[in-house]
Formats: sequence, structure tokens, C-alpha cells
Amino acid sequence: MPTKQMLRSGHERLRAKLSTTVAPETYAYLERLVTRGEASNLAEALDAVVRRQIEQERHAELERRMAEYYDTLSDEDIAEDRVWGEFATHAMVEPGES
Repeated sequence: MPTKQMLRSGHERLRAKLSTTVAPETYAYLERLVTRGEASNLAEALDAVVRRQIEQERHAELERRMAEYYDTLSDEDIAEDRVWGEFATHAMVEPGES
């Protein structure tokens, strides 16, 4: 069951208790994150690693969806996108050039 843990800023964050064993190299990696100051403790280091993995998965999903979208475009749609892209490129004005 999640418990409340006070953060340094005074805000509360729900934390779930996790008791497990990990491979020695995983433990060593988490300890290195703490030693390098990238996390204040092992739990925070694990959270950071999982957060990065979640971000990578979200990024990969976004790329997949974008590729899927562009794969479904007709030649006409692609041509229209190209025209809009060229218009946008030429419509951009550098600061001080107006």
C-alpha cells in the first residue's frame, strides 16, 4: 500500500513500498548514480532509471504513431504538406529582419 513521504520541498508524494533483490550489476549501477549525485538514495536512483525508460517508450510510441500517420498519407496530402512546409520556411523572419 502506498505511503506518504515528505520531500525536501515540503510537498508530499505517494510512495509504494518495494522489497526485492536485483542483480549485482544493477545494484552497483544504482549505487553509482547515488555516488555521482544523480540521486540521493537507491530508491530515487531506481525511480530515475524507470522514469528514463518510460520516457524512451513514450518517445518510441510517438515516433511509431507519426510514421504510421505519414505512411497513410496520399500523394496529394504529401504534396500539400510540402507546400505548407516551404511556405512556413519562407514566412519565418529572423529577429531584426522585419
